[in-house]
Amino acid sequence: MVSLVKQTHRLDEWKNHLPPARSDYKDSVDYQKAYEKWRGKACFKIPIPSLIPFIGGKEILLCGENPLSPNYYSSLYSYIPLSSTEDLEGNIKVDALSSATGSGVTNIKFNNQSPATLFFPHIQESDQLGSILQNTYISNEQINEKVGANTAVESPTSCTTVDVRSNNGDSLFATSITGNLEYAASFTCDFDPPVCVGNPSTRYAPQCTKELQGKCVPPDWSCDLKFSQQDCPTGYICGQGCFCEEPVQTCKKSIYISLSTTSNTPIIDDVWSRLVAGPTAVVKRLFPKLGDQIGTLKDLPGSTDISYTGAESSSATLNLPHVGGISEYFLKGIQTLLRPKGYGEPISFGETEIGNCDQTTLPNIPDATEQSCKVCGYSLSPTFKKIIESAGQTFGVPGSVILGTIYHEGAFSRGIDWSEENVIKWSLCGGEVPGCDKNATSVAQIPFGWIPYYFYGDDSLWSAVQKIDSTRTKATISPCNVLDGIYATAKALSVWSGGLSTSVKYPTHLDPTQAYSQFPDTCYNWNLNNGTGAVMSCDLWNENTVATSQVGYAGYCPEPGKHPIGQVFPDNAPFIQQTVGYFNSNTCK
Repeated sequence: MVSLVKQTHRLDEWKNHLPPARSDYKDSVDYQKAYEKWRGKACFKIPIPSLIPFIGGKEILLCGENPLSPNYYSSLYSYIPLSSTEDLEGNIKVDALSSATGSGVTNIKFNNQSPATLFFPHIQESDQLGSILQNTYISNEQINEKVGANTAVESPTSCTTVDVRSNNGDSLFATSITGNLEYAASFTCDFDPPVCVGNPSTRYAPQCTKELQGKCVPPDWSCDLKFSQQDCPTGYICGQGCFCEEPVQTCKKSIYISLSTTSNTPIIDDVWSRLVAGPTAVVKRLFPKLGDQIGTLKDLPGSTDISYTGAESSSATLNLPHVGGISEYFLKGIQTLLRPKGYGEPISFGETEIGNCDQTTLPNIPDATEQSCKVCGYSLSPTFKKIIESAGQTFGVPGSVILGTIYHEGAFSRGIDWSEENVIKWSLCGGEVPGCDKNATSVAQIPFGWIPYYFYGDDSLWSAVQKIDSTRTKATISPCNVLDGIYATAKALSVWSGGLSTSVKYPTHLDPTQAYSQFPDTCYNWNLNNGTGAVMSCDLWNENTVATSQVGYAGYCPEPGKHPIGQVFPDNAPFIQQTVGYFNSNTCK
């Protein structure tokens, strides 16, 4: 009788019979009713008359067992594992054949193939847990973008895998690839000449020593009786009952067939996208500057050994896509990020993204047409002069002010060879002045004194050069590049030409959380244009505008008593006077 009512249920049935979530119900009574129904009960809501104090107007549930509703889903729920540990099946198969022995082997075929099955543990849970982890930070608008096109991943440079990751992982319990390998082989062999050949002139005749009825034979023949040369030609002996056996000669050739295999790893693309390379990947959340500053992700495979059976077979490796990259960035990379500096393992990144900018030819640099934007009376290479004047007209800053600014920042006092050839080379996309480091966050860099923290900061001064070359990206634009740096300098001078309100304090790169300086109304004998807005035309600049731009560009007024930290901002630094001098002497009239 027991066997008649016994039922078999699979664990995956519980996926559609989970307990209700409280967040899905506005009213607690409705939630309680759904919960009791899940437990196999029938419930009715009974309203309480409003006349009853405290609880009037509310509802209560009256529940009882429902024989028509199964209760084993709730009764056994506590015994059901909330994650599945079944392996997912993949496979490996032969996809291409080639011979290592040249043109003598043709018509290579691998027929009746049965791919080897691979059993991948934990990969389903990795995908599910990755999705749950993404839920902790992803926005509602991106909820359907958990997997997608990979970004900031280094493009492969060849078809040969040279960088892999390998460790002692789980066994894939692979079965064997079986099939029939067929080929046609043509070859030649060299054999030793026959040894059972006598002197043709004798044909082993006439007989020698007639009384013995012998024959003349080579001395290495086997004979029942052997005599000396007797009356045989030179090199032969006289023998009786002689015979010769040709040695058995064999020809053996080894033909090596290379088998190229392809593996199918289930849902590994989704795991790679969720954890490392996708648009909302976990690693992207922790390394936001991937691609343009700290380098790109390497799509590293995981490598494991495989072997072939057969005479003179060799071992080989099986590369599983993305597994090495997941290990490198999600496992090792995040551990390194969370540990104190120097205690984590080094992480391998690819080259920064260069984009599609032209690295061989300068972009079209417009000629300045406004006379006041041009530089006069100063010797510069043609391209250097054109860049300064073009940047000046683009942002409404006299070229002489740009020239004076880069002068006091050290462009002409550090032994830099500003030849026409060097200026062009250092202005090409990706080109940089030697000795400059765009990643030195808080240290001013030659040739224009840019501190990368400000160059790449919130004001997006780095983007200035995109006015004439939209193909350059943040990954390729650099404070060490002549064209990029000059355009950023022009944009910064334009921004600061209008000053700031005297009530506004602004931070420095030493501690961005602290406000150290503020714009005074005057600096030395110049009135600062505080709060007037940027000056947008070269011919509207005057000495006060120059002084205002220099106070903003340097971050302080060097007049004693006009800045709070003398140790960081030295008194009487002459940069304003120098730039005003260039403005008065080198602006074209």
